[in-house]
Amino acid sequence: MNLMISNRFVARLFSLVLVMTLLGAQLLLVAPTSVSAAATTYYVDSDGGNDGNSGTSAASPWKTLAKVNSMTFGAGDKVLFKSGSSWTGTLQPNGSGSSGSPIIFDKYGSGSNPVLNGAGAASTVYLYNVQYITVQNLEITNDAATVAKRSGILVVGKGSGLLNSIHLRNLNIHNVKGSSNRDTDMYLNAAIYVMTQDGPTGSPLASFNDLVVENNNIHDNTTMGFYSNGTGTHWNDVTTFQSWYTNVQIKNNTIARTGADCIVVGYGNGVLIEHNACYDIGVNGTNHRWIAGIWTWATKDATIQYNEVARVHFQSGTDNDSTAFDSDIHTYGTHTYQYNYSHDNSGGFFMSMGDLRRFGGQNIVRYNISKNDNHLHWADATFSSADQEATHVYNNTFIQNSGNGFKIQGLKSVSWEGSYYNTKFENNIFSISGGGPIDFPSTHIYDSNLYDGFTPPTDANGVIGTPQFVNSSSGGDGRATTSGYRLQATSPAIDAGKVIANNGGQDFWGGPVGSSPDIGANEYNASYTDTQNPTTPVNVTVSSVTDVSVKLTWNSSVDNFGVMGYNVYKDYNAITLTPASANSVSIVGLQPNTTYVFYVKAVDAAWNYSSGGSALTVTTKSAPPAVSAIHTAAPVTIDGNLTETDWQITTPITKTVSGATYTSSQFGVMWDSTYLYVGVNIADPALFNDSTNIYDDDSFDIYIDANHNRNFTYDAYDRQFAFGYNDLTGSEKAGHLTGVLFKTTPITGGYSLEAAIPWSNLGITPTAGMKFGFDIANNDDSNGGARDSQTMWNGTGNNWTNTAAFGDVLLLP
Repeated sequence: MNLMISNRFVARLFSLVLVMTLLGAQLLLVAPTSVSAAATTYYVDSDGGNDGNSGTSAASPWKTLAKVNSMTFGAGDKVLFKSGSSWTGTLQPNGSGSSGSPIIFDKYGSGSNPVLNGAGAASTVYLYNVQYITVQNLEITNDAATVAKRSGILVVGKGSGLLNSIHLRNLNIHNVKGSSNRDTDMYLNAAIYVMTQDGPTGSPLASFNDLVVENNNIHDNTTMGFYSNGTGTHWNDVTTFQSWYTNVQIKNNTIARTGADCIVVGYGNGVLIEHNACYDIGVNGTNHRWIAGIWTWATKDATIQYNEVARVHFQSGTDNDSTAFDSDIHTYGTHTYQYNYSHDNSGGFFMSMGDLRRFGGQNIVRYNISKNDNHLHWADATFSSADQEATHVYNNTFIQNSGNGFKIQGLKSVSWEGSYYNTKFENNIFSISGGGPIDFPSTHIYDSNLYDGFTPPTDANGVIGTPQFVNSSSGGDGRATTSGYRLQATSPAIDAGKVIANNGGQDFWGGPVGSSPDIGANEYNASYTDTQNPTTPVNVTVSSVTDVSVKLTWNSSVDNFGVMGYNVYKDYNAITLTPASANSVSIVGLQPNTTYVFYVKAVDAAWNYSSGGSALTVTTKSAPPAVSAIHTAAPVTIDGNLTETDWQITTPITKTVSGATYTSSQFGVMWDSTYLYVGVNIADPALFNDSTNIYDDDSFDIYIDANHNRNFTYDAYDRQFAFGYNDLTGSEKAGHLTGVLFKTTPITGGYSLEAAIPWSNLGITPTAGMKFGFDIANNDDSNGGARDSQTMWNGTGNNWTNTAAFGDVLLLP
């Protein structure tokens, strides 16, 4: 992927060493307190807790992250955060577990996962020189007004020697406002960022063993999904690889809408990357240039299998990448890419520029499916390999019907590139239609491939003809959509391939490969049937319910050849098939106050289904309250005085979300063709404006779900505005402040607020009768410093990340 960085990469490496030293600034400056040597469970509740409590029962929980960070935990301890609660700041635990007795950070209670919000910190979870740590079942975000070097989870080893068993699983990591700028901090942050630093002279070199990242939902970030990094010392260890990370497993994650790459592993020795789904990679990025879906650099002997990569974004330019897969600079040994599904990626299917021939290695690219992968990167190729004679491409199915054509890179184009020749292409299907350039350079070896739709290259044993797929129009998001690329019984690809030793023994769908192999990713065998059912999904639970939606979660199933996906049933009818990497689904479009029955079945590639387990009966909540917005004929003067005759400030804000409130407040809503107007009266005997964060002062949050989709995450139509008492400027969590006006003014016993939010800011055009999501929160600071309480009209403490609990606004004529 990053072939053009032979010089730039070295420059970045030196700057990286300097910057990594600065990351140590997150270390605690206060000596932590040791806790009991016996394995103990501790409870933390942001609303009902108190740091003076023992913390050892749900009835006596701690309150703050500061309390957790002040303690040193030991083997077998658990720190449980209350479901439905939220914290702001960085979780920075001290102490390590032991083999078989990790320290576990998890949740307790029912409801939505606990939320940790870094609120612009360098990271939300910071694991420094600790081992045998598990972090699971939490929601992690790190939002801010502007992009900066910022991670969701930062794992660092420095001068520590070997660090074992860091497990990160079942996490929802989103809205990490990190950097995707290639020229500054792109490689210094990620939703999950793992790195080592050189310690003081004479200290042992840090390394990781048993690093597991699994079953996470990582989405809507402005940085990359996962990245592991190291120091120059690791970079130079290319003979023994003893300092490189071992037993690294990145599996069953869904990563979507990133700012840069999906999964990047550096300094891994024997890496396993499997069953991940990567969608819309790089769409939130700026100046990321050379990105890819899943790739390795400075690694040895990686296996990349059963993954899906779709729609890697292409940033305009002349030297950019955007491939699905990449074996990049400083890779060694044998890298195996098998049973993957790639589609609609801007920069192509695969690229290699490693040093795999050293130690007798090679790239093995087999039994993958690539559909409509384009060639918009620097090499202008769908497939490129700079590692001379070290790439073997066999039994893949390549489909291109978008009119973009298909190009394999031939000779090097500039002096610093490697040699692009003698790559072996054997037993592959190349089915190309719709026009576009086609280039199969004669510098490569072609043997026993099937060519459909174009004049083939020289191939003594090649087959020309239609592959006769079961359904040639197959292929969308999810591996389940590829079943149409199996062969029909009359396909000319059957038994037409050459025998290739050590071919893995199975095809894309898990069927056995016979002694007379077929061409392409499917081995047709009329007598073979996979009759083993996957195991039943367990722990199917309802994690969230609104009036119109239900969110289900479950644990992964297993299958003899691998689970293809999960069929979700509503009232005994199948409604959706999720990818294998997804362990949750949001079911929307339901009716308020209605009872439904749900269950989940696992399905494999042969369409064997598990049993459905116990059905869940769920009743949706009643429809939320709606406030009527009066249509005002005259524009509102935004002076905070609420003197316009159309104002009706009568709707109370009374739902206590946190703390004990000493205030009362009411609001009203109006609209015209230009603005949505919000007015508030607040009775508050003590007004404070002394904090950096608006929400820690006396202030209001206004939440809007403009497209009214009541989702569990924010999208482009969702807003969280914050307006502080006596402030001159407000804020919006994603920076959407264009055209927004507001003013507060003191009144007897409190203050009033007026705000005008342009419809253009919300991306919608108002019409009478329109309904959309809305909520409002009163933040009360009673004595200076941090917020003491929050009251809400209808929603929850998770309003800032979840629109499902909002009330509604109805625009009156």
